Amino acid sequence: MADLITMPKMGFDMAEGTLVEWTKQVGDDVTEGDVVAVIETDKANVEVTAFTTGTLRRLLADVGTVVPVGQAIAVVGATDEEIDLAELSPELAGA
Repeated sequence: MADLITMPKMGFDMAEGTLVEWTKQVGDDVTEGDVVAVIETDKANVEVTAFTTGTLRRLLADVGTVVPVGQAIAVVGATDEEIDLAELSPELAGA
């Protein structure tokens, strides 16, 4: 089953982050611990790492987008896996 990469909470008072860079692109293999994106918080730029292994299947946020903590920013899954975003998270229905 596919997994979501979400905007991490990097500090007690962090409510959102800005996506600065994607370091991986759709179709790239991802291993647990790989840096997939860089986000900007109110204090610093921070690397976002994958917590699962698979293929980066979808990017759900564009560079420059302000994303709330906990919101999905990418999907990692098997290369041939059929992915239903609404099944992964109801908030993604229609994305």
